[in-house]
Amino acid sequence: MIGAECGATTSDYDSMDKEELLEVCASRGMTTSFPKMKTIIIEELRYYDANGRQGKRHPVEEYLDLGEGN
Repeated sequence: MIGAECGATTSDYDSMDKEELLEVCASRGMTTSFPKMKTIIIEELRYYDANGRQGKRHPVEEYLDLGEGN
């Protein structure tokens, strides 16, 4: 069972500050290698709530080609 199916409660992450959000991540054993921006932390926590595991972020492999002179 995952997320709401296993009785997980929905938290009001928007009302928490960044330090509280990082504490929640630590209590769940999540790595915090993602950027420490509140919106990204909330996105990670909501993914964890929905899927029962931390998501994976992939590094950028392609770069925008601006052409010569830019």
